[in-house]
Amino acid sequence: MAGHPFFIPGLQGARLPFLPTREQLDIPPSYMSNLLVTVYFDKLHYALPVLYKNQFLNKYRDLVDGADQVRADVRFLAVFYAVCACATSLLARDGGVQSLSPGIEHFEKAALLQLSLNDDASIEQIQCFALLSQCTASWNSLGQAWKYAGQAVRSAIDLGCHVGGRVCAIKCVSADFYIARKVAERNQQSRRRNEQPSLVECLCSR
Repeated sequence: MAGHPFFIPGLQGARLPFLPTREQLDIPPSYMSNLLVTVYFDKLHYALPVLYKNQFLNKYRDLVDGADQVRADVRFLAVFYAVCACATSLLARDGGVQSLSPGIEHFEKAALLQLSLNDDASIEQIQCFALLSQCTASWNSLGQAWKYAGQAVRSAIDLGCHVGGRVCAIKCVSADFYIARKVAERNQQSRRRNEQPSLVECLCSR
């Protein structure tokens, strides 16, 4: 793309001025976030293992402890809010709460933080889009779910996950998608709306 007038190396687009900054987004109280993170890893992570559990939990503990470095990590914050959104949906379903979009406030924060990122694709971007896809699927918003699934796939392709990758982290994500596909194949006969096995299979097969 060298010399092309629309593709200038090193030049990035301006930040969208009306998006809130990370400092303007409240983090849930620790008792609530602890519950949501526990619910996510107990009930959803095995079916859609796109997170590195130990790495996420280490960063999460630093976030709760108020570490400035983690609070400044917009990519991680987006993934954290996406986890909270998915877990809130699970809690609402299990508790019989009648709500069209449980966890929408966490979902909105994750989506806004993704919009604020105008740099290259990252592992966290894949994770966040995959989780947002799962969350919207649980709301029966399948059009939105497919959109976020497509963005997760395109981000994964940008990083080379579809060809195995040469970086350890990318290999781990490729393995996670492979595991998710096997879980999806095993559960596909149930066709329960909230499990969305076909969505996971699509994420892994492109």
